[in-house]
Amino acid sequence: MDHLYSTDDLAGLTSGMKRNPSLSQITLPNELEYDVSKSSALVDVKTHQSSITSLTFCLEFAETQLGETIKVVGADPALGSWDPAAGLSLTTTAESYPKWTGKASLVVSSSVPTGHGQGTPCFGFVGAFHLEYKYVRDCQSLGAGFKWENGPNRVLEIPFSKDCAEWLVRDPAFDEPGKGVPESVKATATFESSFHIMDSKPLEKGTFGAVWRCCPKGNGDHIEMAVKRIDKTKLQDRDKRNLFGGPGREGEIALHQQQQHPNIVKVLDFFDDQQTVSLILELCHGGDLFSCILKNRARKDGGLAQSIVARVARHILAGIAFLHESQIAHRDVKCENVLLDSQAASLERTTYKLCDFGFATRVPPSGVLHTLLGSPQTVAPEVLRRKPYSLPSDMWSMGVLLYIAMSAREPFFADNMAEVVRKVIVGTYSMTGGVWNDTTESTKSVISGLMHVQPESRLTAAKALESPCLTNEPSCLPWC
Repeated sequence: MDHLYSTDDLAGLTSGMKRNPSLSQITLPNELEYDVSKSSALVDVKTHQSSITSLTFCLEFAETQLGETIKVVGADPALGSWDPAAGLSLTTTAESYPKWTGKASLVVSSSVPTGHGQGTPCFGFVGAFHLEYKYVRDCQSLGAGFKWENGPNRVLEIPFSKDCAEWLVRDPAFDEPGKGVPESVKATATFESSFHIMDSKPLEKGTFGAVWRCCPKGNGDHIEMAVKRIDKTKLQDRDKRNLFGGPGREGEIALHQQQQHPNIVKVLDFFDDQQTVSLILELCHGGDLFSCILKNRARKDGGLAQSIVARVARHILAGIAFLHESQIAHRDVKCENVLLDSQAASLERTTYKLCDFGFATRVPPSGVLHTLLGSPQTVAPEVLRRKPYSLPSDMWSMGVLLYIAMSAREPFFADNMAEVVRKVIVGTYSMTGGVWNDTTESTKSVISGLMHVQPESRLTAAKALESPCLTNEPSCLPWC
């Protein structure tokens, strides 16, 4: 979420360290949209997301003879995979005839097969589930077999939504096919009807909404979660694409839902209500890393203890490596977007988790991104130079994060933003004097390897995790 803190809010707390607001207004063009169905780029099967969706078919008018029944037959296995004998049988009653109804449960996926890569099935994202079907008269009891309705296949587009969504499909009559989006029959399942906001003030405020502590209704306050509530009336078209996705693009909700990793904050549910989108997230009680550094500075003119920084590095690098395996760029790695799982556990024992996927995207087939996004003091130099960039931009930001965690100072601190940008582009920073005199060369090597001005020369997340400084080897203590 974009922060609204003034860059001067914390100037009195520690020299050279300020909260970094993310850039949300840019002058460069949007990323080029791409159609994954026409692309040779493949996404690993383990990233695709599915949910169980219920469809209630309601055929308003179909006259039949005694002994005839109506079936829904279509491409999905729940509708028989075009085999009328295995299709969905509809029912009617003396009171409801000639209306026929029936319910089917479909596995709706946010991705479709696009081919194979190194023997592994691969998937690309689609924005809605496309279903073709027809109504069929089952006349087998009359010895007449099956009679298919005339005309083209009926076409249904189901928006990809959370698990257990229910939709009502209304068709006017036999032999009157159409195309449309079904209406939701879970209109009462809103955030307000399902969850209770626990506090009078949010945990965090942003450009489009806020994050609150919440709990499910009927369960007391012992099941705590977080909810990111986004005001849809403040969203521009581009913001809506970033949130909900579009052709060939997941959007924050679908993309974040897919990321199941112990060092990434989980999306547990979401509600798309009339004016507000609510993302239900696991609640991390320990606050964010930026605040943690301010509260727990271990040394004068220094940041966290080296053992704690090493734990942060292992956890967040593991989360980034997971994303990069799926060609997902986070694009806003910074201390404010790292949360501590527990408030009670020591900093050496708690789990650190990457959050906020508002700027995250899957790298397109071209292999590069173009939009100027990120936080001023943590964004990679190639982004500020307005050059095409990719996954290595996250590694630069990770290097900045570790630099700040070690020293409680920004590597590119300056009195004005123009000078900050100049320093970032040139890569001018220092690891000499002060806390750096007590920091091992192997530690500094990891940070400088991440903060290399040339993207192709930077450490990858997987390679950084192999560093002796992060493998608990005795020779590297105390940073383990």
